[in-house]
Amino acid sequence: MEEKYISNFFYVNKNLLIFDKFQKNLIYYNMFITFIIFLFYGLSFFILGFAILLKDKRFSRLKIANHLNYIAFFGILHGIHEWIDLYILMEKNCIKLESLINWYQIKFFILLLSFLFLLYFGISTISILAKLEVSKIYRYLFLAIGFGLSLVIYYNSIKMKNDILIRYVFGFSSAVISGVSFLIIYAKFRSKHIFGYKNLMFCGYSFIGYGIFSGLFPSNFHFGIVYVAMIRGIFAILIFIFLFKFLKVFDDEYIQHIEDNLRSLALNDRLSSIGRLAMGIAHEINTPLTNATMIVEILKSKFNVQDKKILEKLDSLEKNIDRASTIAKELLLFSKDEKIQSFEKINIKDIMENVKFFIKNHEKFKFVVFNVDKNCYFEGIAHKIEEVLINLIMNAFDAVAENPKIEVSAHCSDKNIILSVSDNGEGVDPEILDKIFDPFFTTKKPNYGTGMGLYLCYNIVKMHKGEILVESELGKGTTFKIILPRYQNEMLNFNSG
Repeated sequence: MEEKYISNFFYVNKNLLIFDKFQKNLIYYNMFITFIIFLFYGLSFFILGFAILLKDKRFSRLKIANHLNYIAFFGILHGIHEWIDLYILMEKNCIKLESLINWYQIKFFILLLSFLFLLYFGISTISILAKLEVSKIYRYLFLAIGFGLSLVIYYNSIKMKNDILIRYVFGFSSAVISGVSFLIIYAKFRSKHIFGYKNLMFCGYSFIGYGIFSGLFPSNFHFGIVYVAMIRGIFAILIFIFLFKFLKVFDDEYIQHIEDNLRSLALNDRLSSIGRLAMGIAHEINTPLTNATMIVEILKSKFNVQDKKILEKLDSLEKNIDRASTIAKELLLFSKDEKIQSFEKINIKDIMENVKFFIKNHEKFKFVVFNVDKNCYFEGIAHKIEEVLINLIMNAFDAVAENPKIEVSAHCSDKNIILSVSDNGEGVDPEILDKIFDPFFTTKKPNYGTGMGLYLCYNIVKMHKGEILVESELGKGTTFKIILPRYQNEMLNFNSG
């Protein structure tokens, strides 16, 4: 039976020169549905691509935020491909053969390029999330193999005048790998209950579904009256909806960044005033405290006090004077301008030895395990780094009770040095975790803490252009991680000593 081509999916009998009304309406209906599917199929990806590119992702906590641009390139190119497909579909019988071959070459090239962008997104995202370090040689080898395979498949697709090879090799794999990468991202953020990340789960499943029907089924395949192109279009729209909804996360993070900056400016203004006041108070109370300490020492040395109650009172008085003196010193530290400090090349091993010297007389020192890289140099202020580590270790001493375990580690990478202090103590309540670096905030009992220690640690880390992170779980313990750049001046570079 001879047939006349109307579209990739619908055929009519050429011998039927006269169609009844129902047949004509069916043909027009099929062509209209085909037009709508391809129009919105391409539009979904095209708009999604520009939505991703135009979104400000600078302040996102998501490590692979900028990698989403590869999804954008895929979307824009894939949208253009679908519209070219629609044009060929509608005008095929009116296009000259030579021109039609050119359109197929362009169509296949754009389709292949779009899938390559999608594949690169999926592979690079999974490698980042899995923290895989691939050497440049293997990276270039992989790219060379991919490029060679792409050329072979593109050439054979033109020869066959069919895109099934491109879809089977690159379409299926790229969409499935990208879908899996979205599911992995969702799994990592699920426990943090961040609004918006659940959309990545649905987006991941939609990409996998799209990969199956885009790569494993030919374009003219159908399930009854449901054609594969319709299913692809539905998955494309689902990808657009869920990924577009997820993009709102970047707006929320940008707003959060602005709010944090405003709060920081307001806090700095208040702290500047408090600092000036604190310096005055510290100077005023230091003199009487010194006198009081001297008087206690005279009372102990000159008079042979035998009464235990009097001795207890004197000891209590001395402890309270020491505590007041400690608070005065912290107030002075709080009021100092730290910007005048100069950085120098220091070895983390030397820092750790000094820290050990200062804390070795503590009863819980024997429970501390040190794990430190050798010959790890970085630019910093030695006594300030020591102050941070001592403060964190002393906090760990206070946090642990039975079967204490405290680990202090220091490891170097090419650009950063990572310090961490972990304990198996009682942990910190998640509701107050974001307040622990605020000045004068403490969870310790009265007379056991001033609330200035972690605030000073935070400022010292910021002075070194680093960041301090904390992870804590009630009943299991707390880990403080400090990430510092090894070189304050990017032009400097220490080799191994």
